[in-house]
Amino acid sequence: LSFFRSQDPTAGILIAMESRVLEGNEPMFDERLVETLVEAHVRKCCALLEERLERLENRLDETFWEYQAQILGMRPDDVPPDPPACLPQLSYCQVEPSKDPADMLVSTEEEIVAGMQPDLIECTPDVFKLPSVEHNTACLDQTFGEYKLEQSLWDATIVVGLGSLSFQESALIIACGLGSCMLEACFVIILYDHMVDPMYTPDLASDLERWRILLGHDEQYVDKVTGASLVAAICNMSSALMDGETQAAIYKTVYEYGIRPAGSGYLSWPLLPVGGMLSLIALLVWITTMAKAIFSIVGFAVALWAMPKESKRVTRVVSLDNGSVTLPSISWTRALVLSLFVTFPRLLIATVLAITGVRFLAATFDIQELILNAVALEVVLHLNRLFFQVMSPKKACYILTNMRPLHLELSRPWLLELRPVFAVLIVLAGVLASYFAFLRPNIANLQMTADALCAEVVDFSFVQDVSGLTFVSDNWYHQGHEGTQAADVRDSYHYRAVLNAKRLGPASPEGLAVQVPRQQLRDEVLMLKGLSLTDRNEFWPMCTDLDSELLQADMTNLDSATVALLRITFQDPLIDSCRSAYKYFNNFGCGDSTLWIGRSLCPVTFGCAEVVGSVIPNLPKFGCPAVCKTSYDDSLEKLSCQDLALDSPLLSTYLNGLSTHPDYSFASNFSTRGCAVFENGFLHTTFREIDDFCENHDELLARGLQSARLFCPETCDCKLRFRVGCPPSCKKV
Repeated sequence: LSFFRSQDPTAGILIAMESRVLEGNEPMFDERLVETLVEAHVRKCCALLEERLERLENRLDETFWEYQAQILGMRPDDVPPDPPACLPQLSYCQVEPSKDPADMLVSTEEEIVAGMQPDLIECTPDVFKLPSVEHNTACLDQTFGEYKLEQSLWDATIVVGLGSLSFQESALIIACGLGSCMLEACFVIILYDHMVDPMYTPDLASDLERWRILLGHDEQYVDKVTGASLVAAICNMSSALMDGETQAAIYKTVYEYGIRPAGSGYLSWPLLPVGGMLSLIALLVWITTMAKAIFSIVGFAVALWAMPKESKRVTRVVSLDNGSVTLPSISWTRALVLSLFVTFPRLLIATVLAITGVRFLAATFDIQELILNAVALEVVLHLNRLFFQVMSPKKACYILTNMRPLHLELSRPWLLELRPVFAVLIVLAGVLASYFAFLRPNIANLQMTADALCAEVVDFSFVQDVSGLTFVSDNWYHQGHEGTQAADVRDSYHYRAVLNAKRLGPASPEGLAVQVPRQQLRDEVLMLKGLSLTDRNEFWPMCTDLDSELLQADMTNLDSATVALLRITFQDPLIDSCRSAYKYFNNFGCGDSTLWIGRSLCPVTFGCAEVVGSVIPNLPKFGCPAVCKTSYDDSLEKLSCQDLALDSPLLSTYLNGLSTHPDYSFASNFSTRGCAVFENGFLHTTFREIDDFCENHDELLARGLQSARLFCPETCDCKLRFRVGCPPSCKKV
């Protein structure tokens, strides 16, 4: 009553009239008049209540924004004076039935605000309940998309410099972002420079094949207990290896990857070996992971340009009454800066990391390392989030945690429905490209490596003597295959001989290596290993050309091996026998050592068994087997103690051979002078101390030359004084 009395003087009149009626002093009023008066006064009171409630709501809004600004560290000037149009609407509860409405009406706005808790959890307990949040769905247009910010330093840059964070907090986020970016870039560079190039290459396969030919089958490395060659032990993955550990480790990795040598009969996995299947799965997982990361980067970039734009430069973070945060719009300047300095570097690093990771996984051939490497690559992607969780300010974590999805204005929102299709196509294309560009060539290189080490025949050994002949044990030869023409023939006879013997790469012609079928001969052949030329020729038991048919019964392929070695020695592909190589036996243009090798291979043809006019002495150190000395001495007995005639074949051969020597030359035509060419001044030499082919017998012998005493005994005074080098017949004279 006091309320009505204080607000409207008419109410006082009504009350006075009512008191008089009750006292019986006045008659009752007309009922309609009373209803009209009451209705007018109630309407006026309701208007007054609405005005007070509006002032109260405005005061509550101001208090709420001031408190949120205090929490987020914003300046009072940054607090928006009016809530955005699309903010949730506050609906207050009804008055509790147990309370008298007059109790609410007598409370002022100051009393209500003073009774609020600091976190706005409830109003004055006697009046209001917790305000409920009702989202205004009319603000969310169906053509809008959404982007949810991630808990990472990259996405945290969107709130840097908005006033929500202090200068120090913004600088910390930028510094952590740069550090994370540099770490990722360093990882990619190191990975690209040192770990993406595959170890197994065609060059490695070629090196292993060369190792196998030159060392792997060498008799020196044969297992003394089992008799297996080093290559056989490696291919059988023996645990008792003393040599070839590197090659054994290479083959073990290839074997565990699922690669088997050609012709092994192993039933492999369909299409790919087991290691290739695991690599393909790892590539699928990695490409899918990187596709997710790239989609996130692209989504961030799209969000920057699809968000509502402000004409002014300032972008504000707005807090809602339920504790969540929203970023309703962004300026054009901020969108451009974030695109250039955040999105582009992020996309570049992700793309390079994706390609580098694919090459890294495709070049990993150890199965255990393949699994570890696939996991290790994931660590790089989480560096940014790890730095954010550990080093970023708590206020930034609060904002990104409570940030509502960014609302986007997309011109073609239906493209969002095609994102799964794009993802499947991108992943599928990435897997296929990785397989054909990296994984498939690497598997082919692994197959080449396995074939170079362990394909075809592996259990044989060879011995090479000083003359160059290669002898192989024939305990494997029943496995022989038909050879084809070699595609890449090395210059070395020994290389081609072993290549032909192991049957991996056919060498032409067939039968380059000498087969030793009998154990007794094999032991004798083993004694040739490591002997010098002199020791070899003193040990060699036969004085016959090695292409003779008499020797083929004991050592198969000896004739073809001799011919092949003669062709290499004299660099003449037309040589087909020792007789066809006779034209080189006295030609010093081929080199002294070359002639010595030829005499070892063809002792009869090259004058070790009889006197044929050779300039080279008949001694083991100069290529002639010691066993030939008997027949050679017999032919010496037939020489007379007289100078050979001008037309003598022996003298002509001797003089022709001497004329090919690089250290000697004749002053004029020697064919018409005979033994007279050894007179002073006619024979020129670069060795002043060896200019007399009669007197300097010992000096010439030391240089591998035969003196003129044997063919010109009279000119060299062998009749008057018998000396070493003169025909035996001169001794009798």
